[in-house]
Amino acid sequence: MADQSSGLFGQKQVAEPKKTIGGGLFGLGGSKQGPDVSAEIAGMQASYSDVERRLIVLEVRYSEIRKKLQVAEQNMLSDFKRLHTEVKTTNSEVIETRHEMDEIKSKIMLIIKELQMLARSEDVDVLRKYLDMWQPVNFVTQNEVEKMIKDAVDAKFADMNMKLEEEEYISEKVKETIREIMQKGPGAVK
Repeated sequence: MADQSSGLFGQKQVAEPKKTIGGGLFGLGGSKQGPDVSAEIAGMQASYSDVERRLIVLEVRYSEIRKKLQVAEQNMLSDFKRLHTEVKTTNSEVIETRHEMDEIKSKIMLIIKELQMLARSEDVDVLRKYLDMWQPVNFVTQNEVEKMIKDAVDAKFADMNMKLEEEEYISEKVKETIREIMQKGPGAVK
């Protein structure tokens, strides 16, 4: 009797036929068969079929797991690329922010230096006291001083001209009077 059973990956295998054992002491006797192993073979076939079915289920599960793993790897790669670009962007933003912070820091230092060069309130108070004491609003400009000097000189010259004119007038009058006296004679003077 030839039994068939499924082999690995669904291949059918043919079982070997039962061998008959020769009879008698010298093999001359009638035909005797060995112990009945058909029950064992049937059990082995069932067990083999069960193992084959389980193997197919495992192969299907394995291929599904491979597909899921492949999808997971693709997702990981796309996530890695996305994260890599985000990290690059973040790094460039951090570098840009550092440059801006350095610029702000240098501008603040410049402002501090400028503020240190400004006058303090005590210095302003001292200047205010001097200004109150000197009262520079009463000061005159150079043009005003020159005009004042010119006016004063002109006034003096005008006074001097008047005095000169008076002196000339007087001296003229004196000369006239002397002429009149001289013309009238020596007895005219009393």
